[in-house]
Amino acid sequence: MLSEPTKVDPPPTFGGSRPRCRRTTIGGVRKLLKLLGALLLLQGGVTVVNAVLGWWRWAHDLLLVNRVGFLEGYEAVAGLVLGAIGLALYSAGSRD
Repeated sequence: MLSEPTKVDPPPTFGGSRPRCRRTTIGGVRKLLKLLGALLLLQGGVTVVNAVLGWWRWAHDLLLVNRVGFLEGYEAVAGLVLGAIGLALYSAGSRD
């Protein structure tokens, strides 16, 4: 009375077998973070030196902090904040 179990074929796969899941790399985003971090770190450092020592009068318009009106008088603090943000971005981009 008991019959042999029938074998069931697996469902057909369309387009071949599935590729294995692999970890994607986000190298472009990391490069962008490192670039932005380095630029902000440079801007922050130059802003602090310019605010404290008063050098580089010719570079006054090149600094980001000097282009923002409400930061007038707080250039040194804003430069420190820019440097800290730049360091954080650079560190995030360098992380493995």
